[in-house]
Amino acid sequence: MVFRGKIENNRGVITIVVLIVVGALMLFGWFGTKITAEDDLLRITGLHGHKIPYSEIEAVEIIDRLPTITARTGGYSLGGKRLGNFTTAEYGAVKLYLQNGEKPFIFITGTDGKLFFMNTANPGETNRLYEDILNKMD
Repeated sequence: MVFRGKIENNRGVITIVVLIVVGALMLFGWFGTKITAEDDLLRITGLHGHKIPYSEIEAVEIIDRLPTITARTGGYSLGGKRLGNFTTAEYGAVKLYLQNGEKPFIFITGTDGKLFFMNTANPGETNRLYEDILNKMD
């Protein structure tokens, strides 16, 4: 009974801590993602970050339409941003690194069969990233 009383007395503190943690995660997801074509790999930093060595890329293409997203299975989705693991009607499990819903999108097929869809904050930057990936793969 003493333990229950302590929890009830600290309910406000617990609520504030939870809200701060959730808010921090939302901000990190919103501002923390960056995609860079480095010398040996494509680096995605931030929430659900990933490294894709160019040697593990089977194909890369630029597309104007995303597959139909049916579920978020372990990711972040807020205000047009979608980061992490999702399920699509056409491909099943995929990784999304979308800064917004604006085309174009980069579609990467890994040698292991993993699928990645990504874009940047603006179309020109997405096109430059696509060209950088192609040049680094050569």
